[in-house]
Amino acid sequence: MSNIQINNLLKKVKKRKAIILEEGSAKLFIDGKLLVEELNLEEDVLSCMIDSKIAITALIDFVGNDFFLVPRNQKIMNAILSIYAYSAPPNITYIAMELKNTGTFDEIGGQSFLIHLVNNKIDQN
Repeated sequence: MSNIQINNLLKKVKKRKAIILEEGSAKLFIDGKLLVEELNLEEDVLSCMIDSKIAITALIDFVGNDFFLVPRNQKIMNAILSIYAYSAPPNITYIAMELKNTGTFDEIGGQSFLIHLVNNKIDQN
């Protein structure tokens, strides 16, 4: 992912954070369901961070667990941050291993959802 793409994603993340701070996370839901563009943003952030320490460094200050409203995405973010803390590459293999170690691999949708995130990253380029 290019620096321009990371910066564009960062702008969207900052906008969402501002909405949450000013109006609360309820603004991101309609009839109890997360808006599609908000779900896509969460997945875009995770996709961007896979295999990219540069993206993690750029986004880490803005995307804590309070950013992710979908529990599955929170769990994946925790795995990415755990891997990042050990200076290991945040690739799909290590993410899957970390999720298995925490007992959350099946909860997030397993390998098929991780592959979805990788494919989402490819689609962004």
